Amino acid sequence: MRTAHLDEIVRQKDPALKEAVEQLARGEVYAAIDNLNRQGRVQQIANREERFQTIAQEYARHPEGTLVASPDNQSRRELNVLIHRELQERGAVQRKGARSACWRPGRS
Repeated sequence: MRTAHLDEIVRQKDPALKEAVEQLARGEVYAAIDNLNRQGRVQQIANREERFQTIAQEYARHPEGTLVASPDNQSRRELNVLIHRELQERGAVQRKGARSACWRPGRS
């Protein structure tokens, strides 16, 4: 059986960002974060509420290709609510759940 190896990062076009992604891929987390920090790509917000709100706003500004990572389920749920609310305020998603008709066997 032939095996494929994915070993070339092609998504990042910015060489400096690509270098940091390659460091992460090699497991060099501290070096990658230091690299991103030197590039001005790291923000530290000590206040939890302010940090989560900023994450939600930034995600809503650039949702395409954006990934929000969270260390636990509670913060993931909180961020999901804030992001959804922010997207609603910007008109990117509907405020109320959409309803659709559902076909069920035996019904016409």
